[in-house]
Amino acid sequence: MSTKQSSICSGAAPAAQPMGQETIIQPVSVAIGTADLTLNDMVEMWVLPAGCVPVGYELDATDMDTGTPAIAFDFGILNDAGDAISTAAADGGDEWIDNSTLAQAGGIVLHTASAAASRVLATVQAVDYDRKVGVKIMTAPATAAAGTFSGRLAYRSA
Repeated sequence: MSTKQSSICSGAAPAAQPMGQETIIQPVSVAIGTADLTLNDMVEMWVLPAGCVPVGYELDATDMDTGTPAIAFDFGILNDAGDAISTAAADGGDEWIDNSTLAQAGGIVLHTASAAASRVLATVQAVDYDRKVGVKIMTAPATAAAGTFSGRLAYRSA
């Protein structure tokens, strides 16, 4: 397992902090090499600041599987160990996206893509520590191709 980090998650760039009840929309883009797409690899994309709750997301993926497509990933708040998507109640109780095939051909998914996705997002609770949001590769690509995970995370103070 390897972990790829955005500049926000590595600390090279700060996560935007809300100063009141405004919604912050934090864009991010992470270049992904073919070696970053093996089973159980993690992509840390955003930091959800302490005291904040997510209110929306847009996740974009390029085509990262040029063979007979197999790649699949989970998306959501990472667990404390950083090796899986959290299923803790405070983190929504489930993946925000489960076993997505978005990177098989490339595309975009929004938090409004399904009622289940919206419900999980709405149950995330504020906590007193920063959390990371990202992707876990659940099925490796048949033929890995370099690409990009990008998008926007919207959040506000609870």
